[in-house]
Amino acid sequence: MIVSTLIFAQRGKVVDKTGEPQALCKVTAPELNLVTYTDFDGIYEIDVPEGTKLVFDYVSYETLEVISKDSMGVTLKDPKINFSSTLK
Repeated sequence: MIVSTLIFAQRGKVVDKTGEPQALCKVTAPELNLVTYTDFDGIYEIDVPEGTKLVFDYVSYETLEVISKDSMGVTLKDPKINFSSTLK
């Protein structure tokens, strides 16, 4: 029996809630042990089969898990820490 899995370059852009590109956001495919980072325009590309879980991790933002599909954009969620309450 021959089993074949098609690998596609999943490409997208990572932005914050205001639409600003997020450079150097870590993008991982944990099941495949792959890691990449966004460029200075927030663009990433990772070679995984469509339907693979991708994890987006960026300093001060919530970690985001999504299922990959061709040409997907990602908007990071609000920061993990409320700095105004920690500085009181």
